[in-house]
Amino acid sequence: MRLIQLALSILVVVVHLTYSAGWTREYYDDYEEFEDVGMAASILSRFYAGVGLGTIEFDVGNISKVARSNDILNQNTLISDSESSSGIGAKLFGGIKVTDNIALEAGWASLGEWKFDIVVRGDDPSNPDTFQQSFNIGGKVEIDTLIIGAVINYDIPSTSFGILARAGIIVWDSSVSAAVNPDPTPSSTADTAFSDSGSGTDTHFSLGGYYNLSKHLQLMGGWDRFDLKSGEESGLSVDLLYVALRLRG
Repeated sequence: MRLIQLALSILVVVVHLTYSAGWTREYYDDYEEFEDVGMAASILSRFYAGVGLGTIEFDVGNISKVARSNDILNQNTLISDSESSSGIGAKLFGGIKVTDNIALEAGWASLGEWKFDIVVRGDDPSNPDTFQQSFNIGGKVEIDTLIIGAVINYDIPSTSFGILARAGIIVWDSSVSAAVNPDPTPSSTADTAFSDSGSGTDTHFSLGGYYNLSKHLQLMGGWDRFDLKSGEESGLSVDLLYVALRLRG
């Protein structure tokens, strides 16, 4: 929640500055005597803000890390990594151009509240006959991130298109809640519920492109990669495929 509040505060400031820049520049374009105001407008015109929405992809094989850390699965348990869970993600962002092609950016991304349902098969170490157990794990994961980084934009000459690359750090919070449901076998037990939460600071990178709808508005699309390497979620990676609108001063 604190990440959301901070990100929204940043976005409000950036949107306000962006709008002010456009209004000031248009109002004073015809008045040469307002040179100082024109200079201020030029500075403010470097600000931008945007909002995006997309789909997330998560490798369910990483759920086993959380399950093992809660003593739900033993270290020899196998879990399929060929399946993936998906959901809806959203992002808010804003930044300031330090050159024509480079910008500093901050934002917030919600990697969704999405559900997973997977099957785990492995040996039961407590059974001398090495009974093969089959588990069904169902639950949900929530991840929120605060993003700080740098963006490189490149306008393709003689077109309205451009490409971009982004890299930076993320400060994230996560929560996992799930239940393990054994198959109906003689050795099965009652459902086992567990939950886990974590936070950390890790890396983020992104590739994408944009199209200039107008002088002040761009349609964007791209791929964001979030690598969560800290804490019990070590090795967890989430991909966000998004479309966004970016408002420029």
